[in-house]
Amino acid sequence: MTSSPPLIGTSFVANDRMDVQQQSVTSWLDQGFDVVSFNSPEEIENLKFNFPGVTFAPQMRTAMNIIGKPMIFINDMLHYFSKHGPEICGIVNSDIYFRPEHDIIGFIYQISKDAFLYGPRLEVENFNSIDGTLDPFGFDYFFFDKSIKGTWLETKFCLGMPFWDHWFPLMPILAGKNVFKLMTPVANHIPHPTSRDDSFFMFNDEFAQIVLASIPKNSFPDDLKPEDYFVYKKNAIELESRAANEKERLATFETLALFLDALTKFVILYLDNNSDKIHLQD
Repeated sequence: MTSSPPLIGTSFVANDRMDVQQQSVTSWLDQGFDVVSFNSPEEIENLKFNFPGVTFAPQMRTAMNIIGKPMIFINDMLHYFSKHGPEICGIVNSDIYFRPEHDIIGFIYQISKDAFLYGPRLEVENFNSIDGTLDPFGFDYFFFDKSIKGTWLETKFCLGMPFWDHWFPLMPILAGKNVFKLMTPVANHIPHPTSRDDSFFMFNDEFAQIVLASIPKNSFPDDLKPEDYFVYKKNAIELESRAANEKERLATFETLALFLDALTKFVILYLDNNSDKIHLQD
């Protein structure tokens, strides 16, 4: 490895999982990563003393105006990496713990050169556990060579909000980059309650439009026609505008929701089929 270790970007949150985040970042620092947390200036004042060894990058622009939370845009993290990052950069959710028995940093530096690496988390009861279940639906850590930074166009996707973790590895695949999916369980996560708000559909819609415009049409199964989404969406918007009866409204939105659910499952399978699966010992 060179003198510049990979840089992990994240966004810490001042919530009741502070101890989990502190354990997580310690596991990164112990491996030798540099770490930068992207937060609003107000958040940084409440966080900086809890995370020694971490650089904080104040963000004047957040998603507060569109979702009511100071979430950080993925593209703004990428812009920072372009100016300040070393050769290999990464994005990791703030509650992901890298298991100490694995030499992750050297592996990441080697595999991520001119490439993209991502992987799922292992759901565990506590960070000392070696037993758990790999999450089959989402991804929580990503490392990549800065040379592929132009792979991602501007979007509204934010760290900590849905669908960005599927969009992020999809774009390098579609751009013909070398994409690796790490199957070795190196990243532990302690489950916690999650909730959806009104922004869920906004991110889902953004994701759907990107996917349907980017993946070749002949890749979709017969029961998942891209043109159907825009019909279902138009019908749902029209029903809302004319205050349709509840039964008709629910049926229309259920059709739209079923399509979006099927699309997400298709993308997860597409990612799996188009990524080179690797293990630490490879």
